[in-house]
Amino acid sequence: MKKPSSGGSAVIQLDGLIKTFDGYQAVNDVSLEVRYTDLLG
Repeated sequence: MKKPSSGGSAVIQLDGLIKTFDGYQAVNDVSLEVRYTDLLG
């Protein structure tokens, strides 16, 4: 499995829903924070 880099294959984004694989919850949390912050502006 490749390492996550800039939303790598380890993270799948689907209509705002982000599912993590193999313990990438930390990456998921950061992505959610960044994305939500960007959306809220």
